[in-house]
Amino acid sequence: MSGTQNISIGKLFFEEGLPGFPDMQFFNISKEEANAPFYQMNSTEDETIGFWLIDPFVFFPEYQFVLPEYAKASLRLEDQNPSVAVLNIITLREEGQITINLKAPIVINRENRMAKQVILNEESYSLRHPLFQ
Repeated sequence: MSGTQNISIGKLFFEEGLPGFPDMQFFNISKEEANAPFYQMNSTEDETIGFWLIDPFVFFPEYQFVLPEYAKASLRLEDQNPSVAVLNIITLREEGQITINLKAPIVINRENRMAKQVILNEESYSLRHPLFQ
């Protein structure tokens, strides 16, 4: 998976929840600014649970990975050229550093709005990669 993408806002369904939040299955994704690569993803089941996401290809155009078969099955991706979107969680760290989790992207099936956070086997990606060098 790689390249630029068009991500629609609205509800997402995580059948297995998110790592660390297995009981949270329904999230709403939104954008504050139309042209910005930043998104908000908030649980519709617990208003205190939310994440900042980013389109990784804006900052890391070389970012790519092969989606594992178990993830394709979980997202109900049967097509050879599935319509998917990829977002990654970002975190504000101490001293204002922002990191991006390139190791575990959130993959969205655009057709059925199912989503899954996929933990990649690629060793070159980290959980806390600096967003800005």
